[in-house]
Amino acid sequence: MKIIIVGASHGGVEAVDTLVEDQAYDQIDWFEKSDLASTTGWNPRKVEEYMAELQQKGVIIHENTEVQQLDTKQKQIKVQEQDQVNSYQFDKLILSQGSHPFRLPIDGDDLAGVEYLENHSDTNKLRKTAQDDTVKNVVVVGSGYIGMMAVDLLSSVGKHVTLVDVIKRPLGTYLDPELTDRLEKVMQDRHVDIELGQQVSSFSGHGHVEQVNTDQNSFDADLVIVSVGTRPNTHWLGDQLDLTPNGSLKVNEYLQTSDPDIFAIGDLVPVNYTPSHSELNIALGSNARRTARTAVRNLFEQHAPLMAVQGSSGLDILGYNFASTGLNTTSSVKMNIPVRSVYVEQAVSMRSEMVKPDLTVQFKLFYNPETLEVVGGQIMSPDNQTANINALSIAIYKHLTIMELAEMDFFFQPNLTNVWNVMNVAGRKAMKQENIK
Repeated sequence: MKIIIVGASHGGVEAVDTLVEDQAYDQIDWFEKSDLASTTGWNPRKVEEYMAELQQKGVIIHENTEVQQLDTKQKQIKVQEQDQVNSYQFDKLILSQGSHPFRLPIDGDDLAGVEYLENHSDTNKLRKTAQDDTVKNVVVVGSGYIGMMAVDLLSSVGKHVTLVDVIKRPLGTYLDPELTDRLEKVMQDRHVDIELGQQVSSFSGHGHVEQVNTDQNSFDADLVIVSVGTRPNTHWLGDQLDLTPNGSLKVNEYLQTSDPDIFAIGDLVPVNYTPSHSELNIALGSNARRTARTAVRNLFEQHAPLMAVQGSSGLDILGYNFASTGLNTTSSVKMNIPVRSVYVEQAVSMRSEMVKPDLTVQFKLFYNPETLEVVGGQIMSPDNQTANINALSIAIYKHLTIMELAEMDFFFQPNLTNVWNVMNVAGRKAMKQENIK
């Protein structure tokens, strides 16, 4: 049994590791357009040891090779390797090529100094920028995770940063105003210009970017960082596999594409989203890993469908740790799903209430007003309280109600927690809002 895996980010690594665990193969060919060190972000020694171990187990690693064509009838791929194109046959194929940054279709997009960031590892590029004294004015376009990480890093070293986005709040698709207001306060203290609710219309300059122009203003820029979403890397497939209207690969619950011997994972595919009971593209490393394991489990016999997800994610930024899962005000409106919410703020623990009363945790809970089921939540604190969101993710998946959340058994230890977890408190507040005793 010859298996080919294309792509070496989260999904590719998980697929290889899972296959090696099961040892149900004769040979694995693993292709990566770049190299494992830069794709995984691991240190060179770890990569070297990892590759040596895999090679001993029948995994042939092809770095710096670009898969250019798929032929489903011949069950082969064509690959650009150095200065020649080679063909490789497969019995089973797993596609894990991720996504690429969406490029703004505007004038000046090709100017030097306009850089597109796609993922967390791309922010390593910014560390060099942070040390470049010639870069003084930076405009960040996009206030999602990657854009905000750029704002945090560059503003912390004294760069003059301007944040521009069409939405009206930073991280507005993840967090509600009670939480983002605090992040905005930190940015203001760092003299970040927050220019939201504006549409970028062009980049201008003579060979190198000098200004970012919006429908309302213009901003000086020595460097522009753009992170406004991604698109699946499916353009090379032609008509070999069925695609969705947004370019994702159509897959069934076992991650099989329209060809039953070809599976797709990670950013290439939509996943079932519990709160809306619909399929969404949710580009997270956790989803890439989860889909990879599911694909491998179903590679030879389809018996273990992919579980639905809640879109749980988190970040440490601007001195705060936050996490969210499920629906929020923005997404519920977009999906036309009715929700109600309660907001709670309390001391991190009984001890902190005495010695550090300002050390608080903020929590916002969302629930369905008809079924009273928990459908979303957000948590933020200077202290790392983000692990709480994992329990809330399970609550959403299992359709727990606000009454059950209010009485749920969470551990108590005075030096570590409060008598009642913030989720208990939020559940009780929601019950009071619904006049439930």
